[in-house]
Amino acid sequence: MGVWHKITLALVMVFFQWTANTEPDMSHYRLYQRTGQAVVCIAEHIPHPQITVGIEMSRDSLANSAYFLTAVDTEGFESDPSNEAVCDQVCIDKYLSTSITPRKITGVELEP
Repeated sequence: MGVWHKITLALVMVFFQWTANTEPDMSHYRLYQRTGQAVVCIAEHIPHPQITVGIEMSRDSLANSAYFLTAVDTEGFESDPSNEAVCDQVCIDKYLSTSITPRKITGVELEP
């Protein structure tokens, strides 16, 4: 008799938004994820003047990491990192809760 295990990875779509860089030689942005001391680039080439990007990630990754952006000019020089964005406890409670709160539905009608 075999034993089957089902592993479900709950992914969420996270949208990052920032103010556009105004330098004339601006090329693109890079989005980084920092978890402890480890830093990885999760979006290598976000075209300028785009100011939002959606990234699909695991709930654990979102709750345990910080995110920052850099600007890259047309010669490939990269700026200092932006301030870090983190998903704090309010964010975790609001967006990462696995429980579903019942809600009253009103204003729904069926047409004949």
